[in-house]
Amino acid sequence: MLLPAPGRYILRTHRRCNMLAFVQHFELPRYDSLEPLNVQQNCQLHTIYLNGWPHFVLTSVPGVAIQPGDLLFCDLGAGFFRSRRRALARQLALIARGDILPIFQLAVLRIFSV
Repeated sequence: MLLPAPGRYILRTHRRCNMLAFVQHFELPRYDSLEPLNVQQNCQLHTIYLNGWPHFVLTSVPGVAIQPGDLLFCDLGAGFFRSRRRALARQLALIARGDILPIFQLAVLRIFSV
């Protein structure tokens, strides 16, 4: 393994979880609109192949500083957010019809129904 230069970091996750557990898609879903909130990407996801096996490599975007504690945002692909948007639209339709309560109301009901 190559060690980073001073002031640079490596995120090693193979012993605890998947690397993507620390990365958010740069388009965040909103409950008040079907249009996502776009956040500046501060990293990029690359696929490299070693001996025919795909591996993900996450790199910072040149010129965009990442400070300790910052959330990592990158483009996880169009399919990722398209499926999230469909699920959100289904949930909003159910809420509008009164078939289910919004998540925050369900949480309040659970707290006070003990």
